[in-house]
Amino acid sequence: MAKKDKDDAGKIPNLETTLKELEELVSKPGYLYSLLIITLHDLFIPLDQYLNVNWWDRVSYQEVGLLFGLVIKRPLDLETVPDEETAKKYIDQTYPLLQKVHDYYSLTAFSSMIEKTMKRKEQGLPIPPRPGIFTSSEAIVESVFYGDSGAYDFQYWESAPVRYAKDKEWIIEHLGFSIEDAVLFSKTVKESAERIRPEPPEKSDFRSFCEWVLSIFTVNTDEIGFDKTVAQKIATRFSVVPGKSNKSFRAPSDSNEIETKPLIRISDTNYLLPVSFDLSRAIDESPFYWVKELDEKYFPTAQKHRGEYTEEVAFQKLKRVFGESNVYKGAKIQRQKGEGIKKKGLVFTDVDVLVLLGNKAIAVQAKSKKMTFLSRKGDLNQLGIDFRKAVQEAYEQGLESKQHILARDAVFIDANGNEIKLHESINEAYIVSVTTDNYPALYMQVHAFLERKESDPWPIAMNIFDLDLLTTYLPDPYDFLYYVNQRVKLADKIMGGTEITSLGYHLDQKLYIDPASDATHIALVQDFGQVIDDDVMRQRYGSEEDKKKSKIRQKWKNESFTKLITQIKASKEPGLTDAIFFLYTLSSKTADTLIKMMESAKTKALSDHGPHSMAMPLDHGKGGITYVVEYERRKGLHEHIMAYSVSRKYITKADEWLGLGSYAESPNIIDSVVYSNEPWHEDPKLQKLADVMIKPGQMISRKIGRNDPCYCGSGKKYKKCHYLK
Repeated sequence: MAKKDKDDAGKIPNLETTLKELEELVSKPGYLYSLLIITLHDLFIPLDQYLNVNWWDRVSYQEVGLLFGLVIKRPLDLETVPDEETAKKYIDQTYPLLQKVHDYYSLTAFSSMIEKTMKRKEQGLPIPPRPGIFTSSEAIVESVFYGDSGAYDFQYWESAPVRYAKDKEWIIEHLGFSIEDAVLFSKTVKESAERIRPEPPEKSDFRSFCEWVLSIFTVNTDEIGFDKTVAQKIATRFSVVPGKSNKSFRAPSDSNEIETKPLIRISDTNYLLPVSFDLSRAIDESPFYWVKELDEKYFPTAQKHRGEYTEEVAFQKLKRVFGESNVYKGAKIQRQKGEGIKKKGLVFTDVDVLVLLGNKAIAVQAKSKKMTFLSRKGDLNQLGIDFRKAVQEAYEQGLESKQHILARDAVFIDANGNEIKLHESINEAYIVSVTTDNYPALYMQVHAFLERKESDPWPIAMNIFDLDLLTTYLPDPYDFLYYVNQRVKLADKIMGGTEITSLGYHLDQKLYIDPASDATHIALVQDFGQVIDDDVMRQRYGSEEDKKKSKIRQKWKNESFTKLITQIKASKEPGLTDAIFFLYTLSSKTADTLIKMMESAKTKALSDHGPHSMAMPLDHGKGGITYVVEYERRKGLHEHIMAYSVSRKYITKADEWLGLGSYAESPNIIDSVVYSNEPWHEDPKLQKLADVMIKPGQMISRKIGRNDPCYCGSGKKYKKCHYLK
């Protein structure tokens, strides 16, 4: 975008005047070619530039859609080709006008937010730490129109055939082609355009250059290497006729036919496709609405299939991370006793998709509600209604599910009526809401509209495409679960704007705020999302060399640390999920120090044939780690770790402690693990244990075996008393 004049900085432009100027500009002879040049320059990004491209200096695909939406209000004029000077003048006028449109919405939204905040202050009402941004219709339009795309084209290609699998017969009968045909057509068109390098032909005049640019965006249904009859049916269904479309279209808040029909008809076989991404999206979204338009009787069936699709896809995506034995679709929770329970064995809640891992659960509620046109236009009341149906209701269902999942008497039943056997009791359940389609500005809407008590947990609300990315970049179940844990735990402290931004930040830095840090809130810039964009493009469309240049890496992990985590997972000890989360809270520097201290203890044990131990209280003083190395292989390693860790935890007055142990000659970093997150409290019996286990200058003073008398003085054997606790 062109830089704003200093005199105009902060001044809200007149929208009506700006839109009028914009419409006058696009109607000038030959402007179409300037617009195609802008689109080519700003949206055709070389693979090696995705990470560093400055999107603020370019028009977005939504703005391109706005301009073409204005262009198609009149018949296309392809005959008038501007000279180079005129084309440049058109281009130079376009950017400032688009900037003024954006400034109107963003500055008006900001002004409204400030005004309402000041009114609260004048009325003596508390000022929230994060003032609501959806305080005006302009704020809604700004967040929706100028927000991210919500998905990649290939995700729409993968989604559409699955989404309409149960409607396949209806679609072929009424549209004349299958969704698979439409997807293949979209791929073919994109590949055809990208085979023409976005560089001007050599030794040519400007007219030839304009004709070359036009050819890049032109689709000829007879020449793209596709069945001509099928290609023509698809192109006809997904195209608009210039001069007969968008008669009332003027502003970003208006309905734009380009969004549902992105092809622009030039002739019987020639079509203009400004943004190929729009076609992939339309193939995934538009058929559902054509069902409603063409066959009201079949529409309820299509709606049912739409809801089933979301559950099924969420189930399949999560299954590839957590495994088939840990993910259940249509699970039910029964209760045997407790508050409000009058009859045992009743089903108290249904969970669309239930994930179980160790002592953690994820309750996924799927919703097929889409943001309506009224909401996109800026209707605050309608936006609230849409949000309630898409997220709030799912959240309330999730809260109920969480309550019953955590109940001691909960019985989990799968879709076939069989009881799901748990290996551990569940101590945490996360609420995840998944929408069928891209739901613009969903991340921000959760903070603006979600009705929740302060004591209630935050949910994670995302679209099905976000879930696909999470399961792609966090394929390890514990990594995925840790990300969910941190998103929920830090929902009011770390703001990412979009799920992809939060994911990019996590992969690069880790979603974490050190309790010892002065930082209390973190606002993430969109740059972290570009890390994902860059890698997605490389993995999807790049060469093997391109893929190797990806910048995605988890800086907060190293090889030894990863090996430690892997061995803890293999231990199958109760509470290991919490132990892994605990280790993930360590900074990369602390993790490196821990590994070095463990390696040193093991080296010393091998050298002097004796036992060694080390303890690491964490900086914030609320947790710590102990490591015990035994030279002789004995059955009491686990019990020794337990007693030593309990002692260290007690004298450190810590609430959380991880105990690790290994045999000196073992190839493993650890052979046993214990973990406790019970809050510290004064206990003379634990003080007695600490006095026995830990003495000044003595690394290890005593080992308590399972059959030894318990240190608490109960007279019972250790294995029958505090070992169990």
